[in-house]
This record gives sequence, C-alpha cells and structure tokens, in this order.
Amino acid sequence: MRFLIVLLLCLGAWRNVTTTFAQPHANVEVDRAVREWQDRSQGSNDYLIDQGNRLRTAGLAAGNCDTLRIAHALLMHAFTDNPEALELPELDTLLCPIEGFELMREIGVYEFLFGDLDRARHWFEQCLPLTEVPKERASLSQNIGTCYYLNNELEDAVHWYELSTEYGMELLSAISIMNIASVSMALGDATNGLKWAEAAEARLLQQLDEGLDAETFVRQRDLILLNHSLAHLELGQMDEAMDAYDRLKLDGFLPGVSMEFYHLAVALAFAIDSPLPIERHQVAFSEHIVQDSVGAVARFGPTLLMLEPWKSRWTEAESPWEVIRALPKNQLPQLIDPGRMADASKTTGNARGALLALIWLVVGVASFAWVRRQQPRTAAGTAELLTKVRSALLDGNAKACRRSLAELLHAEDLAPLDLNVSLTARETEVLIGIKDGERAKETAQRLDLSVKSIYMMRSELKRKLQLSDNDSIEAWVNKQTPKA
Repeated sequence: MRFLIVLLLCLGAWRNVTTTFAQPHANVEVDRAVREWQDRSQGSNDYLIDQGNRLRTAGLAAGNCDTLRIAHALLMHAFTDNPEALELPELDTLLCPIEGFELMREIGVYEFLFGDLDRARHWFEQCLPLTEVPKERASLSQNIGTCYYLNNELEDAVHWYELSTEYGMELLSAISIMNIASVSMALGDATNGLKWAEAAEARLLQQLDEGLDAETFVRQRDLILLNHSLAHLELGQMDEAMDAYDRLKLDGFLPGVSMEFYHLAVALAFAIDSPLPIERHQVAFSEHIVQDSVGAVARFGPTLLMLEPWKSRWTEAESPWEVIRALPKNQLPQLIDPGRMADASKTTGNARGALLALIWLVVGVASFAWVRRQQPRTAAGTAELLTKVRSALLDGNAKACRRSLAELLHAEDLAPLDLNVSLTARETEVLIGIKDGERAKETAQRLDLSVKSIYMMRSELKRKLQLSDNDSIEAWVNKQTPKA
C-alpha cells in the first residue's frame, strides 16, 4: 500500500511537470470569452475581479475546466495590474491543464513581473504558435527578447528583437525599436546600433503624428539621440556625434538616466578636447546628478569639478577643465576612443554599451547587497565631505582620499540588511525604498518601473518573509535594518 501511494504521488508530480512544459494547447472558446469579458470591463479591474470570482465559483461547482480557465485569466489580469486589489487563487492544473493563448500570455506576464525570466520566456514561446495576429506576434517576440537580454544572452536577445520588426515597424513603439540599438551597442556593433537608432527616431516621429504628447516625445527623443551620439562617437564620426548631441533638449530626465547623459558629455569633451559638451547642459546635469552624490563621486571622480556644487568651491587660479584635462587616464571615468568600433569585425563587445543598454528595458537590474540612501542627511554636511574628497584627489593623497570617501559613505547611511532569505536585486531595491520611507509611486519612479510592479514585489516580499496579511512590511524592515 505504501509503495502504491508513493507511485501515485510520483505520477501526479510527473503529470504536473508535463502539464507545465507540454506543447501549447489552443482553446478558442476560452480565448473568445476572455476577450469579451475584458472588452466589457472597459479597463475596470473591479469588474474583472467580480466576474472572475463569480465564474470561478460556478466553475468549481460544475467542475467545468473552461469556466475555471476563463476565471483565472481574468483574475490574473486584474492581479498583475493591481496586486493589492485581490489575493490570486491557484488554478488546479492537474484537473484543468493550462490551455489557450490568453491564459498563457497572462501567466507569462505574471512570471516576468516577478522576475522568473526562464518561465516567462517559456510561456511567451508557448503563445507564439497560437496566434497569427501580427501585433501579438511582434509583442511576444519583444517580450522573449527582453527575457534573453535580462539573462545576459545578448545574441538571442538581438535575434528576437529583430524578428519583432518583421511583422511591421508600425506595430512597435520607438523605445521597443531602441532596444535593438541598445543591445547591438552592448555587443560592440555600433553600425547596427546606429541603424536601429535612426529607425527608432523615424518611428517616434510617426508616434507624434499619431497623438504622442510633446513632453513624452522630447524625453524619448533625447534617449534615442543619446544612442545616436554614442554610436557615432564609437565609429569615429565626430561631426555626426556632436550634431546628435546638439539636438538634445534635456529639459528633464527619466529616473536614473542623468548620469548616462553626463558620461556621454564627458566622453565627447575629451574626444574634441573642449569642455563645451559639459558646459552646454551643466545646469541640468548639476540639478540631477547631485541627487545621488555618492554614486556620482564613485563614477565620475574629479570630472565633477565641472558641475555645481563642486565647481563653485574651486579656489585655484586655473580652470577645472585645465586641471582635469591634465590628469592621467587612470584617474578619470571610462572614456571612449573615437573610431574604436569603426571596424565591426574587430570588436569583441562593449561593457560601456552593456551599461547603457539597461536604460531602455522594462526592468532595471541592480546588484547591490547594501542599503543605500539616495539623499544625503544634510546638504551642508555632504558638501563639506565632498570638499575633503576633492582636495585629497587633487593632492594625489590616496590614503586621505580613501578616509574621506569612507566618511562620506558613512554619512550617507549605508547599512546591511539582516536577511535569511534570497531576494532579487529589484526586491532589495524595494526594501531600500521602504526603509527610506518612499511611497510605492516614488519607488517606481526611482527604479523606472510601474507602480503595479512595485506592489507586486511588495506582495512577493511579504510571502518570502513569511509575513501575514496583517503584518506591515514597513515595520519589519525598520526592525531588521540596523540604525546608523
């Protein structure tokens, strides 16, 4: 009897595995019903939740798998849009295997938002044979490409991104096309990166004609021109690189992007041996880069003397640019040798491009194991410490520089989280936001994610930390994080 029970359990587990990873199964009736309910909802999550729960109750009572599949698709759609609105029930896939394009796509989105990229890619791939609609196939190809990119499988990412364009460029957004340029740059192919950056700008102009608002247009065009200029610089085309840079507006920055623009400005300044690229937008750079002063010091070092508040504290007779220009390369941020990608056959990849490519994608990935405050405790205190760091740098006193930088980092309140669970980089950043008292909207802006993604990650964090629905994750974080 015991052997029989074990055998039945093994068969059940095997059935679950084969159900999850079997060939895709179409279910036209389920797809039709899910689309009809979504159309009736007119974007109302409350409506989808009410109807999904009603259908689930009816499906359980009647033992009707199609009704349960429809209900699960509706509830999953509502949950991924606002995870705080409901507790997502499970679908018994032993009794009712997953079938239908709409349900599989919802599961793929769910897995992607929670960071299980392999499973997300699996479900998106399962969806492809179930639709002939060009827009759906283009969207799925983009999703698969993004899963590959975030797993650092860049060649596969480019393949799927380029495949998405075969269904019609008009079906993609400009930023989706920009993904191809960014990953091409990460692979060290500036020629292909430039081609797709130009295609992205052309598509963005079409979107403007289709009703894209002016503010979004300007910000997205700045992102595209950033890659334009970088690609020309890598190819040694200095006039074209400066022309693209001159077209930047920089009236505002998307979260986390200001440092990328400043890095380009520094690289151009050294390439043409003139501070003009930095000076052209120094007010915008100063306003945004100082918001993460520790990160700026770590990345740009003495080149920050070109910007406020560092510039106004300069007391020497010679200009900051003259001093910086005379420094050896090992004291400067990574620069670009113009023309190094002009011969694509000699390139072996570009770490700088890989860093830049992170900007364009849905999910920003960080690898911090420390809790970092984005804002200094007091502006005056941070300014004083930055002055000490700068003085030590200019004096060439490595020991004093390390000591001053350590004081600065301590003042900015770095403290390790005491965790006994494994968290993704995104989940760690969400905990950082909770510790700093951020609202979900503020965390979303800082990480360049949607608010619903933040809520979903908060729910997943509560599950991993074994907190009940009544427990406050804010109280848990404040209790677990050591005080400075």
